[in-house]
Amino acid sequence: MTFPIAETFFAQKLANCEATVRKRAFVMLKKYIRRRCSGKKPFNASDISILWRGLYYSMWLQDNPVKQEDLADQIADLIGAFKTAYQKLVFVEVFFTEIGKQWYNLDKWRMDKYMMLMRRFFRAIVRLLGEQNWNDSLFDQISQIFKRTVFNPSVHEYPEGIKLHFASLYLDELDLSSGDKLNSRQVTTLLKPYINLLAQNISSSFETVIREEVFDAILLEASRNISQPDNPAQNCGLQFDFMEIADAIFAVAKEVRDAAKREAIYDIVKRFQLVASNIDPLQEELNTVYESDDASINSDMVESAANDLLSQNKSAKRCRKSSVRARKLKRNTIKSAVLLQKQEERSAGLNTKSHYLSDAVRLGRSVEDTLAEVRSRAWVTDLRALVRRVLSQCIPCRKQIGVPPKIQPSWLPSCRIQRPLCVFAQTGVDYFGPFYVSVRRSTVKRWICLFTCLAVRAIHMEVCYSLDADSFLAAFRRFTARRGMPQECISDNGTNFVAGDRILREGIEKLNNSKVQEYMAAKGVQWHFIPPGAPNFGGSWERLIRSAKRAMATVFMGRTTNDEIFQTVVVEVEGLLNGRPLTHVSSDARDPEPLTPNHFLLGRPYASLPSTLLEPSRAVSRKRWLAAQILVDQFWRRWIREYLPMLASSSENISVTKELALGDVVLIAKVANPRGTWPLGRIIKKYPGPDGITRVVDVKTQRGVMRRPVSRLIKLTSPISDLHEAAAEDV
Repeated sequence: MTFPIAETFFAQKLANCEATVRKRAFVMLKKYIRRRCSGKKPFNASDISILWRGLYYSMWLQDNPVKQEDLADQIADLIGAFKTAYQKLVFVEVFFTEIGKQWYNLDKWRMDKYMMLMRRFFRAIVRLLGEQNWNDSLFDQISQIFKRTVFNPSVHEYPEGIKLHFASLYLDELDLSSGDKLNSRQVTTLLKPYINLLAQNISSSFETVIREEVFDAILLEASRNISQPDNPAQNCGLQFDFMEIADAIFAVAKEVRDAAKREAIYDIVKRFQLVASNIDPLQEELNTVYESDDASINSDMVESAANDLLSQNKSAKRCRKSSVRARKLKRNTIKSAVLLQKQEERSAGLNTKSHYLSDAVRLGRSVEDTLAEVRSRAWVTDLRALVRRVLSQCIPCRKQIGVPPKIQPSWLPSCRIQRPLCVFAQTGVDYFGPFYVSVRRSTVKRWICLFTCLAVRAIHMEVCYSLDADSFLAAFRRFTARRGMPQECISDNGTNFVAGDRILREGIEKLNNSKVQEYMAAKGVQWHFIPPGAPNFGGSWERLIRSAKRAMATVFMGRTTNDEIFQTVVVEVEGLLNGRPLTHVSSDARDPEPLTPNHFLLGRPYASLPSTLLEPSRAVSRKRWLAAQILVDQFWRRWIREYLPMLASSSENISVTKELALGDVVLIAKVANPRGTWPLGRIIKKYPGPDGITRVVDVKTQRGVMRRPVSRLIKLTSPISDLHEAAAEDV
């Protein structure tokens, strides 16, 4: 009869479905570890790996939240059961290795318990280092384990989710476990791994979390300390040598070859240097945004408003260290709560402080949590409205969860609702592609330039061999030779193309050059460009491009063809789209056939239908010519009577928000970039539409003036006059 080895026996018992069996096995495991560490046969990595499998499934089977916390603490405390430092380190390394192997097997319902286990385990590691007086040798060995796991820059060698979670808890646990025992030199040493990661080739999400959860958290806390120097709670916690940290970051930044990344790291260095000089970096950023030659806002007004805003919101900065400190300082209960009126100044201050202390604020869901925090200290009348007002003024919350304003849909331009002189009198232009065709033994790219009539929605497509201005002008000449010279052209400026096709964007941007504009001016064509980052301004042609792409994808199905077949397909798709109905397709045989763009181009609904043959003697008849004109006028009357009413906006009752004003500080949304890297700017000019509503503005940033649509701006602060009016209304 054979018996399983002890580690396998414990693994089986720890993974048992019966809770009592798992509990008894855990008590026996602790005794077994201590007894074996005292013997002559120490643990190796293989033995501990088997034990960890049992501990992993023991955590998996525990569904009670309270017991999950107790079990996580017990697993973390197993570090103390090992006697030698070597065995403790093996236990730590096996934990991070095994949790990394099993990470992708976790479902979303169980992942939170293992994230909590990781937090408790790291807390035990920090406690171990503190018991050893932060021994340099032990710390170096643990750092080497972390470099292979949670500090590993490779995306493929260790799960990215664990690294992101570890970065978010790093400062919290250091502050909670050893915040008052570490000196500034040791803290800088603990930050070195993340400083080094800034210069390495890591994923954008990992880099963003490091910036926000480590360095931005330190800077936000420092900003609060500078703005509130008399706060007694600031004497506890981690001690930072900001100039030493700035020097360490600067040293790694010099080795970065990517200019944009190096500039971003230098920006962090600059902020730490400001803090080292006792200058608030957040206020400095606001001052930079407000620097302007605009005479309507002088510097004294800006400084006064900025100080008022910062005094209200500085305590709302989301720093992990502050939330830990809040738990240390919390002493009041509901029994000692006092009654306050909503208008009292203490109410707003208490509300803002509670929002700052809230753990939920990092997720942007802090209304209920702030309510509970305030009511544990005081009972404020009409509290919910006060909470919403304070949260709406929290700049970090706006940066994290703010949304662009909702505006009323604009009126349709006159070129969409008035009868033009001819088809393609007002034309929208855009490119799409590339498509691949075979030329001899090579494969080359081809693009399609789409022209659409803004009135009758007819399209014309030309094949382009490149994206330079000469190729576009050749396509435009072919278009005008067959469709006539348009009076007005509107096009995209190239910054809103999908898939990040750099070559396509750069090529389209080249169309906005002097050569194209000179040619159009000579032909009497007015050329307009829609604002950058506003694809909704070009919806007229974007929808047709989608239809054309779908039709061509159905024909080609990923196959490569030659130029002749490709051009034939392009023309066939053009005819197909020009034959689509513009009005309702009735099931009643007595109703007229629906209008199509081909009615205005060819006089019949489909290009494939033959036209009526006339005798030569009757072809030039005046009556025949008049009949043709009457037929065309009937098409246009039907267009006005049937098609135009369908263009009426169906969203007249949209819930709009307050319009942005001059002087508003806004966050410029860039979908392709992480939210934490979006630039700040100040509105300096507005462009109202015919209905008086502003949908495009000029925004001044540190890098110059940008023209952006309102749908890409997130309001952070109001202009000076609005701030004073809001304060007066609250009083």
